[in-house]
Amino acid sequence: MKPGFTAARHAVAPGGTTLAAALMLAAAFDPGPAAAQTIACAAAERPAEFAICNSETLRVLDEKVDAAFQASLEALGDRPRRQQFARRQGQWKIERDACEGNEDCLGQSYARRLDELSAARGPIAAFTRFAGGG
Repeated sequence: MKPGFTAARHAVAPGGTTLAAALMLAAAFDPGPAAAQTIACAAAERPAEFAICNSETLRVLDEKVDAAFQASLEALGDRPRRQQFARRQGQWKIERDACEGNEDCLGQSYARRLDELSAARGPIAAFTRFAGGG
């Protein structure tokens, strides 16, 4: 194995995104120093939650996904679109939790969700501008 090589840093999501690339993408959604914890680690019950709480990398990715989700949600104007967007986030959490405690799987799940949220930001911004929201 090469020096400095770690499986987590070089894990590849099905779309070709590495965990390192996910972290770089996540930097675009920096929630800042006052980011809220999205998982109540003291009350964690699922293997995925335990894995996230015990991994600094996964906790950072979780905060980034939440920040990107919140920013996109706030940009949506009408309630039905916000509800649909929130339902998709709930579906993603079910998919994420299917990883159980597998940190590579969780990292890939976060990478895919960050990609989805990044792709959604463009259409949301364009819709908001078109609808007179910004």
